[in-house]
Order: sequence, then C-alpha cells, then structure tokens
Amino acid sequence: MKNILAENLLRFGLKNADATVVNKLQSLAEAPMAAKIKTGYISAALVIDPKFGDINLQPGSEPATLSSNDNSVIVFNSDNFYDGQRATNSGDCVVYRINAEYYVVIGEIGVFNEDSKSVNNAEFGAIVILPYSRSNMDGIAKSIKYTPAGNIGITIVRIAQSILQGPDSKDILGYLTRSENGKALVNGISSAYSMLGKSVEEEKLLAMIKQASTGTTSQTAG
Repeated sequence: MKNILAENLLRFGLKNADATVVNKLQSLAEAPMAAKIKTGYISAALVIDPKFGDINLQPGSEPATLSSNDNSVIVFNSDNFYDGQRATNSGDCVVYRINAEYYVVIGEIGVFNEDSKSVNNAEFGAIVILPYSRSNMDGIAKSIKYTPAGNIGITIVRIAQSILQGPDSKDILGYLTRSENGKALVNGISSAYSMLGKSVEEEKLLAMIKQASTGTTSQTAG
C-alpha cells in the first residue's frame, strides 16, 4: 500500500516546495505504507545494513554494540510482520560482520511483542543474519538463524555451519582452526563474548570448539 498522504501532497499541495522536500515526499510515496507507521521498533536489517544504518562494519573488524538511534527495539524480521519475531533491546547485543554477506548478533535476544513494544523471554543467544534493505525505511533479512549461545564452542560451530558450503562445510574443525577465514571467525566471536563480559581463554576455547565439532556436546537451536 502506498503512502496516500505523501502522494496527495505531491499532486495538490507543493506549488512552492523546493527540490529537497519534493524528493523526500517522492521517496515516502513510493515506499510501502507499513514501513511508515512503525514506532518504537525497527528492523535489524536497517540498523546493520551499511547503506542505511550507522553501524558501518567491515568484514573481520572488531564487533560493535548493536543500538538504534532512538533506543527502538531491534527486530529480526524476515518479512513485514514483526510481532512474535526474535528481537533485542537497543544496546543489549553486539554485532560482528563475518564476511561481505553475513553478520552475527550475540547477546540478550527474546521475542517481540508489538502491542507493548517490548522484548519478552530474553536469553543469551546468537543470530546469523543476512540483511536486505529495500529503502531507508523498509528492511528485512533474507536469512535468520538463531541458536542459544551459552556455550561459545557450540555457538562458533553452529555459526560456521550456517554460512559454509562446499568442502569447508564437511570439515568444520579444520576450517575454524586452520583456514584464515575460520580463525578470523573464531577471533571475532571471541571478541564479541569478551565485550559482553563472557571472555574465554584461548586454550579452553579451542578445546570447546573441538568438543563441539565432534558432536559430544549439544545445545538446542531455535
């Protein structure tokens, strides 16, 4: 549904408006109306996407706090429906850019209630997200994969499984311990945990990754 108010202003009420105002109203008129009426929450894709969000991470750079400009709840939506989706309060998570496509968000993640604009039943978890923003007011994620993040070794293995294809996907431990990209992923997730007050010594972390990759430890994904 188009923004009818913006369309009508363009058609009937802008005889003396300058080009900046006209361009702004044109963008409002062309974007879906559903994107204009949200207050108190925002798509995670918009916060993360470097084209529109303020978090301009480069692949492999240090993680950053995931926060919205007005402290809106950040929702991990894969369509234009927000109620019941995974969500986090502004500042409760950190985000790490794995590569050109994928990001991982780690921290207190719960379920969004659209009526109360609140995050319920939050737990320490991780979301691998592939964001896609159609405009600066309308964002979704092409892919969202969630896992509890209580065990950093299992979390790192799960994240690697989410993003890998081909030969690397058949040797997760080798990828994480021998390849440059895998080592960078381990370091990035380790840094994210440290930012959240959950640092793990390198030797212990490697042992946890080895144990997780052999399937001797389990945690439930959702």
